[in-house]
Amino acid sequence: MKKVAIIAYRFPPYSGIGAMRMRCVAQHLPEFQWEPIVFTSDWSEANCDRIDHNCDEAVLGRVIARAKRVDSGGSTRSGKLGRIRQLYQEFVSRREFYKHTLRCFERYVDENGKPDLVLATYPVAAAFSAADVIHKRFGIPWVADFRDLPDYLHKRPRLAISHSKRLVSSCDHILTVSKPLANVLRARHGKEVSVIPNGFDSSSADTNSRVGLSKNRKFTLTYTGLLYPPGHPARISPAIYFKALDALADEQRIDLANVSVRLIGTKEEAVRRHFADRSSERCVEIVEWCEREEAAREQRSADLLLSLGSTEIQGVVTGKVFEYLNSGTPILSAPHDVDGVGFVLEKSGAGETVETVDEAKEVIRSHYERWKSPSPIPIEVDKEFIRSFDWDRLTGRVAECFDVCKGNGAVK
Repeated sequence: MKKVAIIAYRFPPYSGIGAMRMRCVAQHLPEFQWEPIVFTSDWSEANCDRIDHNCDEAVLGRVIARAKRVDSGGSTRSGKLGRIRQLYQEFVSRREFYKHTLRCFERYVDENGKPDLVLATYPVAAAFSAADVIHKRFGIPWVADFRDLPDYLHKRPRLAISHSKRLVSSCDHILTVSKPLANVLRARHGKEVSVIPNGFDSSSADTNSRVGLSKNRKFTLTYTGLLYPPGHPARISPAIYFKALDALADEQRIDLANVSVRLIGTKEEAVRRHFADRSSERCVEIVEWCEREEAAREQRSADLLLSLGSTEIQGVVTGKVFEYLNSGTPILSAPHDVDGVGFVLEKSGAGETVETVDEAKEVIRSHYERWKSPSPIPIEVDKEFIRSFDWDRLTGRVAECFDVCKGNGAVK
């Protein structure tokens, strides 16, 4: 079996969405005759408040090196000084990850021989730098995985682009999550780029079946994942949904006493201003953290799942949207993104995208009426299209790219 070294700063037991892509790749690669060996950081309850206590032992067993992390203080630090301290500790942890990965890789090669390939993912400054050094020292081909653009949200975007160009110049292939990003990366780096979208993992304990779920006492709209403070460019504000609920209540087309808005996995201080002083504020319930299985249950038991995109970058479909797809629950997303979430939702039939409050009102009202109905009509979705985003299939495409780098096949 061929071996690939995966350099991933975030990996289980870290359970944030940033670890899911490499976790699923590492889980399924052996099915395609590639054995993953993982170099990551030492995530634990002492330095992180997002730990998965139910992670597959087989996945954890793929890790051969964990770099020491500085205690981030979990969720106990707040204020400007606390944020500065967290940023410094994160910088130190990433630097140690880079150094530790190189030390452990050399030791691995001495004891076991060279792996056939290296796959490096975020962060660019640490993971890509390590892969670049490994390639130059050992002549091992490597693949760069871009979940987004390194200059996106960077305070010095030109520097980020210049740095990534220098590192990626030595890679043999690039992976990314969408066609628009692939076009940018292909033009920027002059490399072959393959699109491997984010997906979902159907092999987890939770399935996408909603059969047997009792009707919610209240019409339940659920958002899972981080929300950002107002004005943050990473995502548009969820205020569009609260404005829609307020307007529907003012028009007496919806009774807010029968509505619950559940925000799962976000900090209250970061999002309170999105809905403060609105009529729909009384509908909001915030759960700052829960295990991945519990988040999946929240998604399956909702009446409508809420998603938010960005106006800054188009075409990216986050891993959360694919988890939503796997839940079987209808999805409402803003804004329109014809090359990204909009395409996926329209093609699958799993939901709709909206641009304005009026559009959001109509979608929410229709699902509210559906919730009130004693016998709601099931939503018809394209199950085979949705299934194409299961990681047991997507990893096969990753393996094809690896085979190209080894001269054993062709990218499809």
